[in-house]
Amino acid sequence: MARYHTAEEIRRYDLMKLGVLLLLILLLGLTWIVTRDLAPLPLAGDEEAVPTGVAGVDNGEDEVMPMPTLAVPSIDPLLESPPPGSVTLSGTAGPGAQIVILVNGAVAGAASAGVDGNWSAAVDLPTGDYTILAQTVDNVGSIVGESSSISVTIGGDAGATAPVVLNPPSFDALTGRYIFAGTAAPGAAVTITTNGTVIGNGLADETGNFAIAVDAGAIEGDVVLQTAGADGAVSQQSEPLTLGAQPPSLDPPAGVTADPESGAVVVPVQPDGLALSGRGEPGTQVELLVDGQSAGATVVDVDGRWATSLPLAAGAHTLQLNTLDPGGNILSSATPITLSVGDEALTTTEPAPPTGGAAEPGDQTVAGLLATRPEFSTLASIVETNEVAGLLAGSDPLTFFAPTNEAFALLPQRVIDGLTANPEALSTVIQYHLARGRHTLADLQVVQPATLNGRLLTIGSRDGRPTINDAVITEADIPAANGIIHAIDRILVPPLAEGVRLPIIDDAGAATFAGSFLTIVGTAEPNRTILVELNGEPFGEAAVVSPEGRWTVSGNVTPGDYQIVAYMLRASEALEAISRPVALTVRSE
Repeated sequence: MARYHTAEEIRRYDLMKLGVLLLLILLLGLTWIVTRDLAPLPLAGDEEAVPTGVAGVDNGEDEVMPMPTLAVPSIDPLLESPPPGSVTLSGTAGPGAQIVILVNGAVAGAASAGVDGNWSAAVDLPTGDYTILAQTVDNVGSIVGESSSISVTIGGDAGATAPVVLNPPSFDALTGRYIFAGTAAPGAAVTITTNGTVIGNGLADETGNFAIAVDAGAIEGDVVLQTAGADGAVSQQSEPLTLGAQPPSLDPPAGVTADPESGAVVVPVQPDGLALSGRGEPGTQVELLVDGQSAGATVVDVDGRWATSLPLAAGAHTLQLNTLDPGGNILSSATPITLSVGDEALTTTEPAPPTGGAAEPGDQTVAGLLATRPEFSTLASIVETNEVAGLLAGSDPLTFFAPTNEAFALLPQRVIDGLTANPEALSTVIQYHLARGRHTLADLQVVQPATLNGRLLTIGSRDGRPTINDAVITEADIPAANGIIHAIDRILVPPLAEGVRLPIIDDAGAATFAGSFLTIVGTAEPNRTILVELNGEPFGEAAVVSPEGRWTVSGNVTPGDYQIVAYMLRASEALEAISRPVALTVRSE
């Protein structure tokens, strides 16, 4: 007999089932909360689980840690064909990576990359053609990366692969042309372009040298030098060169002729002065320097024309034209012109250059020669610990315009101390005295050398003695194994940065002064320090240039003739500029 549940029994049974269900749901929820941060255990056949907190996994923070990699190595191409023997190869790879060098498929050397990823190694290569590549290997010698290969010819014709080099150009004031000179592969076709337009062309000679004249008016932008192969395709090109302000040009004076032997411009004696005119940048000033001394300046009008009269005595003179900005700073310079006033000047006033050693190489390097010559002892001690010391002792040919001890004695001690305490400033000054290549005194009459920091030096003469900028060459052509030394009587100071004001002594007053307490005033770049010397002796206290660009130095003086010079120092106490000297006669009241 079947038993029937009452309605009350069915209701209690349903409530019990609901309670069990709710209990299971609660237990499942608690289990999920407790185990949700635990990594699952790896199961057989599954891929290896990646634990949290390792490279390549997002840790739930802001950044994803990178997976470690071994960088593919590279090998730097050689810019020229090296001679047989030890050849230094270099390149990049992952920091600390082990590098194996293969030459024609065989191991020829090994290296380790530094913390910066750079590596280098020397391999021995006899004459021949080679294919070279670099491989990165792991700690068991397995190859994990390989560079692209490079090809090199050892002991071949270096000129065939010589990189094209464009030197800073000179400007011929009489023709209004820039002279672009440099080196390329011997016999290479060389073109000068501006904004993609060819404005000049020529051929490199058998030594790779070339010189191309280009009208200044044809230049409308940066200048680029290109060389072409036999098929006419461009093979190499230089970096773009920005010329800046064009130097002033000079119209040929009336009655001018040219001496065929010396190249001097011969002009007749003119009692009322030599009338000169030419073209320049409108609004700038054209400064005329005669034998290294300023002969005045004139302003270029809005049409780009300038004119002036220049009194010149009979004899041989060097005329230099500079472009000045409104503040008197030099913007550009033309190549000096030799003027011969009167026909007799060609034979009666020929300057006698100082004699020096033969131009043939000596037995000692420039560095070694400086150390043995007592007149250069100050210079030798200064450059000994400077970065240029390696160049002076190296094999690359150099021309050093070397200041003598007397030249350094002209500087205030504070200036010398500031230079020696500031290696960067000292290096800049020293590099301004160095030019690449061997330039004898005879070469300097036709070549305007460029310094290591790319500045052009001006060759001239004063009282029949050759000058470099404002310094007199006291001894020329001192031979060294790796170059030539020319002794000079003063320090050469690099040109100021654009916009920086040169120190100027106000000499608008009388050339004589009566009294015992002298006040000297002038202008310069604001916030610079000014040191004044009279006849090489310190005068007054150092002055700081005002925000308006004015400075004042005062002190006691005794009767006599003085030459006043102002030195401008940066905040780092480094010499930045030297004023032009001003002559003053002091007499008693």
